[in-house]
Amino acid sequence: NYNNIMLVNEIGNAISKQLEVDSILSKTIQIIENRVEYDRGMILLANEDKSKLIFRTGFGYNFDQYNFLKEAVFNIRPDSKGPFVRAFLDKKPILVNDIEEIKDKLSARSLKVARILETKSFLCCPIIYEDEPIGVLAVDNKSTKTPFLQSDVNLLMGIAPAIAISIHNARLVESKENQFRSIIQTLAATIDARDFLTAGHSERVTEYAVGICEELRLSRDY
Repeated sequence: NYNNIMLVNEIGNAISKQLEVDSILSKTIQIIENRVEYDRGMILLANEDKSKLIFRTGFGYNFDQYNFLKEAVFNIRPDSKGPFVRAFLDKKPILVNDIEEIKDKLSARSLKVARILETKSFLCCPIIYEDEPIGVLAVDNKSTKTPFLQSDVNLLMGIAPAIAISIHNARLVESKENQFRSIIQTLAATIDARDFLTAGHSERVTEYAVGICEELRLSRDY
């Protein structure tokens, strides 16, 4: 439990400094890969209208499996039997130590995904922000014999909120930056429209200023 708490704190501190969603996910999955003895792991996020779960990053998969996941789409439907979607909709973790024991409960498509990924056991937890699910954090074992325990559930359920908060903050920053950019561009267009002699000058200065802001933001990420 102490090690789990320290790992959750490490991930929280690391991703709180990231200002882009991709950086947050990449940093999280990197720490899990390096610090925890799971064979594989992945993070899926819901699209904007929450109709699909989409693979965003992962580790431990071979080339073909990774390409399969990048193309895969997990439709979010109330009647879905897939563990990713069920964890997302029910907002509860799902732990399975032997997929053969539940194969009759899975849809044909979910079982096909498990066969392609060669999954033996898995654990998936919802990523929730203010009671709204936004994605799923999942780990699985292909060859490791050690079963998943409640401590593994506790670990992922500790990591998931840190991911959710960081994603929310990153999206909020992005939204504010887009608003700022839109206001500046509108002001520049208004100024240019009033004087044909300087037409285009304000817009070029705006693009330059926005570019500098973007460089400064990226430098903060690293």
